[in-house]
Amino acid sequence: MISAWPILSPGDGMRVLRERGCGPDGSWEADRGLAITGADGEQCLVLGVAESEETTLLLPSLGLHRALVDPAAARQPGVTVSDLLGHGDRDDPAEITVELLPI
Repeated sequence: MISAWPILSPGDGMRVLRERGCGPDGSWEADRGLAITGADGEQCLVLGVAESEETTLLLPSLGLHRALVDPAAARQPGVTVSDLLGHGDRDDPAEITVELLPI
């Protein structure tokens, strides 16, 4: 049996991933996920999907999504914060930023 306890067990804490966007139709702000640092020091991300209010991803290994929780992480060529948050296919240009806030 696989347990989520090592990932979600209390550690250094949780932070809210807040998205801020600005486009031709206005601006918005949305809490999109939780960045969790487990007791083992590993980070994972619970991320709401932009296309559906009912879909959430648990990313126990951050991979490309590390850019959302670690500003110092090396950026992957061709992958933007906007893409990672599901806005890559927008027809209109939008500026998307993220901020991590302690809970």
